[in-house]
Amino acid sequence: MVLDFDTIKAVSCGAVRVSQEPEGVLFNRFTQEQSDLYEEKQQGFFYKSQASAGIKLCFHTNSRSLFIKALVKNVRSRTYFSFDVFVNDTPVGYLDNYSGLELPQDYSQISFPVGEFSRTFDLGDGEKIITVHLPWNKKTYLQEVALDDGAMVEPVKPVKKLLAFGDSITQGFDAMRPSCRYIAQLAKALNAEEFNKGIGGEGYCPELPALKDSFDPDYIVVAYGSNDWRSKKKTDFEENVKAFYAALDKNYPGVKTFVITPIWRSNLDIQTDFASFDEIESGIRQAVGSRENITVIRGFDLVPHCIDYFGDYGLHPNNKGFEHYFKNLWEQVKKYI
Repeated sequence: MVLDFDTIKAVSCGAVRVSQEPEGVLFNRFTQEQSDLYEEKQQGFFYKSQASAGIKLCFHTNSRSLFIKALVKNVRSRTYFSFDVFVNDTPVGYLDNYSGLELPQDYSQISFPVGEFSRTFDLGDGEKIITVHLPWNKKTYLQEVALDDGAMVEPVKPVKKLLAFGDSITQGFDAMRPSCRYIAQLAKALNAEEFNKGIGGEGYCPELPALKDSFDPDYIVVAYGSNDWRSKKKTDFEENVKAFYAALDKNYPGVKTFVITPIWRSNLDIQTDFASFDEIESGIRQAVGSRENITVIRGFDLVPHCIDYFGDYGLHPNNKGFEHYFKNLWEQVKKYI
């Protein structure tokens, strides 16, 4: 039983736009206005905005099998990908382009094939909830999703909504599995639908929160700063960060917001126009001020200061690094909810 467009759209989570294209069903995590912003601002960011980070299929079914056929296209950097399939929160398999290969610690720059991929998954007997995490780093077209003939399929939506702003680490770099990203784990802990606005290389961009989404989030996460330190002047950063939180105040007044300052990076002792790495955190705290709805969480110690926890030796966490990131972050977040 092949699921039609309306059914696939109904069971999707985290997409603000879903369209039927000649190549298949396409998911967008940015509104048209937000996409237009990045197309005009920076083509590299625009391409990354097309990745399906944070988008999932989630449904209740009694089917014993699930067939997925997808077309995946590169959108700048990181050619590996994975679809993670869960039955009642237990992983049952992956559709990817690297299983069976022996990978080095720094797998980030290896070239893997893209294009059309498909796989049938054994879901087992009885009724269950299926969750399929789409790749965080690919433009994803679902060409076919099929269940057993006559099987039930009912959408399962989280109770709350989480809106996540951030850079490459929030988008998902360098999680080998999209379900391992810290923000995916946080959304699950909050029982929230993840709406991911993370873009690799991005910093505080006040124009983005100024373009309001069509929903009202229950929680907001903001995690920028590392790229600001690397490529911005301090005066420009101060202006951007103040304008960013002013835009949040206007469009999402009173929403519980967690601001995560930058995590450790192995090259934090290099010289930049910004000055010291520590001044990023102090600048963010100063800009947030005394807003009662915002909690600032120190990110520096969320991931161990060891290259073993990073997929590229010191900037983007690997699966182990993201496990620490979420665990330590959750210890802080749960105090305030």
